[in-house]
Amino acid sequence: MNFVTVFQFLPLGIFLLTYRISTFFWPTCSNSCPWRTAFIVGGIAALLQTAIFLYKRYELNPLILAVNCFLLCNSIGIIFDIKIILEFYRNFMQTTLLIWLLIIGVITTCFSKKGFIGITHAKHSKIIKYSLILIGVAGLAVAWSFYFKNNLLLSAFVPFISVVLLRSYLISVLLKSEKK
Repeated sequence: MNFVTVFQFLPLGIFLLTYRISTFFWPTCSNSCPWRTAFIVGGIAALLQTAIFLYKRYELNPLILAVNCFLLCNSIGIIFDIKIILEFYRNFMQTTLLIWLLIIGVITTCFSKKGFIGITHAKHSKIIKYSLILIGVAGLAVAWSFYFKNNLLLSAFVPFISVVLLRSYLISVLLKSEKK
């Protein structure tokens, strides 16, 4: 695991850490205050990371790109008080992360050589096939997340980690098939 791989998770870590610190140091603040602070700080980290990756031409994992879009979009909504974004995030809560996964999955599958799976392979049809499987699971994750939207563990962590683990598994299958 190299520096770039580890660095990709930094905005998400900053977002979660900022939320924890906010709730610890300002326990009397309203329920939305720690989340707003975490989204703004996480959004800034996501913007900086994305800019650095684009400038240095580092590859950005499609799942991390979705996380960065999730953070950036809501931080823009908060900073500029864009009601439609704030209302969408309020209504869909953690499901918005999975919706971003689905959006990035469709875009990368349609417009990238590496697809949603995020790797190259001698047979592009396999990239498309595995990306479509991942999009299908992301779609199921959105439904699952929305059903459990009042439970942070079941609505955010379980579906997101499931997509991450499936992607890792599909990449290993693709890489093994290429060696044959």
